[in-house]
Amino acid sequence: CPVGSYSVNCSKQCHCREGPCDGVTGVCAISGCIDGWTGIACNESLNIRLVNGPRPSEGRLEVFYNNTWGTVCDDYFDSLAARVVCRMLGFNGNLITAAAKHGTIYGQGTGQIFLDDVRCDGTESSLSYCQANWGTHNCDHSEDVGVDCDLNIRLVNGSRPSVGRLEVFYNNTWGRVCDDNFTSSEAIVVCRMLGFTGFVT
Repeated sequence: CPVGSYSVNCSKQCHCREGPCDGVTGVCAISGCIDGWTGIACNESLNIRLVNGPRPSEGRLEVFYNNTWGTVCDDYFDSLAARVVCRMLGFNGNLITAAAKHGTIYGQGTGQIFLDDVRCDGTESSLSYCQANWGTHNCDHSEDVGVDCDLNIRLVNGSRPSVGRLEVFYNNTWGRVCDDNFTSSEAIVVCRMLGFTGFVT
């Protein structure tokens, strides 16, 4: 297999810090994984989460690395990087607007600052594929970046925030959603997207 590939047909990728990986197992024998990759074959990208936000789709960005959660500095972190984060978390598609939030609006983190100067083109499947400084930074926690995966849906004309007519924002216009084949299963998804849990009527 060429350097960086392994498996019977060389179709899997490994991300070793130095040297090739084992051609069959993908194990990186010399010095472990490139920053941002984990697993025996260094083929698992990092885990991320959004914390301290009002709903699951927004909050302070944290990454899990070396068995601990740490933050990401907001230097160069823009909407393209935010789009990658949203994609990693499963918030994807035409109804999502990704935004980077600067100024610790979701509070300051603690512990390590793992990433700085993150630059993405927006098409990456993981922050692991973006250019970034791992473990070196010129930041403090007042520069912890947040991400908002804006869902572009809303409930209107209801008696309280969790009740109302469903609308979606598409092509710069708010529009209604037809109720044909719209069941409680879809309603549960909408409620979860908006951060509501519990019984759906």
